[in-house]
Amino acid sequence: LIGIFVGDCSEWKTGKGGLKKAFFLAIASTVLLFVGWVWGSSFPIIKNLWTSSFVCVAAGWSIALFTLFYLVNDVLGFQKGSLFFRVIGMNCITIYLLQKFIDFHLINNNIFGGVFSLLKDTPYYPLAYWIGYIALCWGLLYYLYRKETFLKV
Repeated sequence: LIGIFVGDCSEWKTGKGGLKKAFFLAIASTVLLFVGWVWGSSFPIIKNLWTSSFVCVAAGWSIALFTLFYLVNDVLGFQKGSLFFRVIGMNCITIYLLQKFIDFHLINNNIFGGVFSLLKDTPYYPLAYWIGYIALCWGLLYYLYRKETFLKV
């Protein structure tokens, strides 16, 4: 529901452009973080249980990051270096669904298995594994992005 609220806010038509939207979202973020932290003192912030205090804190941080990226990319127009995130964002539903049908873990091990075997007993193994995984997913998304193929719900 909070995501729907943020989506509705981002579609508002305001006379001041995006600054008014960003200000409103920043206030919403601050209120949610404050409520979550205060509430957390009597009702613990526990992710595994999805306590209401956790939801407030997580939503507050999510709105804060959304507001920051909205300000930087859309309001101020600094889009240089945002291709990585644009590619993921344009087809986020696609990659979410494809992971149910395509075994990216198996493909990742088949392609990068040699590198992973060199790092098997080091603390860098998980980092290398997930970089490979994300690179595979991102490569597929980039191909779809270049072909202008987007799954819409």
